[in-house]
Amino acid sequence: TATGARPTVSLPLGHNLITLTATDAAGNTGTDTVLIIVRDTTPPVLNDITITPPCLWPPNHKLVPYEQGENLFVDAVDAVDLDPQVRVVAAASSEPANGLGDGDTSPDIFFDSSSFCLRSERSGNRDGRAYFVTLEAVDASGNRSETTITVGVGAVHDQSGHNCPALPPD
Repeated sequence: TATGARPTVSLPLGHNLITLTATDAAGNTGTDTVLIIVRDTTPPVLNDITITPPCLWPPNHKLVPYEQGENLFVDAVDAVDLDPQVRVVAAASSEPANGLGDGDTSPDIFFDSSSFCLRSERSGNRDGRAYFVTLEAVDASGNRSETTITVGVGAVHDQSGHNCPALPPD
């Protein structure tokens, strides 16, 4: 119940049947019923993505697993849904799986909805490989947002692994 010239109410998602009653200074009353549909149209926001390791070294051709809740942490925030779902939807590499002096071990990428594996491998005659992994957050209303993270494999001239490709996410 709300009263006044401009009443304000908070309504839940979905269909809300509201009865409006207006009374003028003479005491005359009029009533009408309206249907107000409240929809969530704002997608979740992907924040604070942390992966360990953020850079693959040494380039020893081994697959490195990343799994949500273990070494892949993604904070997804939504205005309505307290627990939007996060999933891996794509993964790609800046180099082909074979043919550039990388040891010809393939495939280099595996992924499913909650995890991915990347091969610690790069071409011996380039500055390092970058993997691009796309994450998606979906709320209970079906609103979606995506972001792409980058995981690098250190350059051939760097023996410590600190010289991974510095590529920003999309």
